[in-house]
Parts: sequence; C-alpha cells; structure tokens
Amino acid sequence: VEGFKHDDIGRIELRRAGDGRPARYPDDPRVLAVATDAPSALVSPPICPVLDLNDVPAVARWLIDNSMLFENPP
Repeated sequence: VEGFKHDDIGRIELRRAGDGRPARYPDDPRVLAVATDAPSALVSPPICPVLDLNDVPAVARWLIDNSMLFENPP
C-alpha cells in the first residue's frame, strides 16, 4: 500500500538508479523484497529477494507466489 511507511505491514521497497533517499531495507524487517533497476547501486546486499524492476512478469510472479506474506488477519 503506497504511503504506509510506518504501518506494520509487509512491503516491497522500490529503489531506482540515482535515488538519493536512504534505503529502508537494511533496517526494516517489514521489507520483504527490493525492486530495483540498479542492483549494483544498492548500499548493501539485502537478505530479502531482489527483483528486477524492469521485468514486470517476474515481479508479478513473485507477488503471486508470495501473496501469503501480505495477508493481514481481520
């Protein structure tokens, strides 16, 4: 859910080449994957999966395969 950075829900962090903002994935356990167009520019290797931002079918596959990670109890 875009814009809910402080809520306790799983997330995918988007990192684009030249993004000067600090990365969240090194310290935020809620980041379940990093989607990027510049994996070599990541500040540190993530322990979570790294998704190719330009490979939309692969990102969609990962989301479907891991949909249970994003389920929230009522």
